[in-house]
Amino acid sequence: MFKTMSVLVAVFVLGFAAACQTQEAEQTGATEEATVAVDTEAIWAGIDIANEKWIQAAEAADPAALASLYTEDAILAPPNAPRAVGRAAIEAAFAEVFTEVKFGEHDLTIDHLGIPESGELAYVVGSYSGPLIFADGTTVDDAGKYVAIFKNVNGEWLLAVDTWSSDTPAAGTE
Repeated sequence: MFKTMSVLVAVFVLGFAAACQTQEAEQTGATEEATVAVDTEAIWAGIDIANEKWIQAAEAADPAALASLYTEDAILAPPNAPRAVGRAAIEAAFAEVFTEVKFGEHDLTIDHLGIPESGELAYVVGSYSGPLIFADGTTVDDAGKYVAIFKNVNGEWLLAVDTWSSDTPAAGTE
């Protein structure tokens, strides 16, 4: 159930440093319209810091550290499993994952990085591939796609929504 979840969660975060786009946002004032440049470099740097922390926590198999990288009301929406809403539920979901699987090297492609006008959110759409190494030693290659939404909370970029799905057919549906 959480085997596919583990792959994508690890994968999408591993590749955030691979993309950055510059964009401007328009902001309308009360009496006039002004153009305000969104500081994508600063936003990207904040997401990159979150990415590094996520990688360290995942490699250490530390569900509490991982959960701390999500907003208090974050939604983790793994495939073939119920949503985990809030840090406590996300920590429990990762704790279960780490009893079943370890992460091998993964490739991640960021197909799109978007920063809406306010600059308070950033979203990533991409694809992943890589092996899952299970407790019994078996390895399964997986590939799929993901969407992650980050939110600026008091100057720190935290995951607000995290979801993915495998391109591999579910067992019994082939």
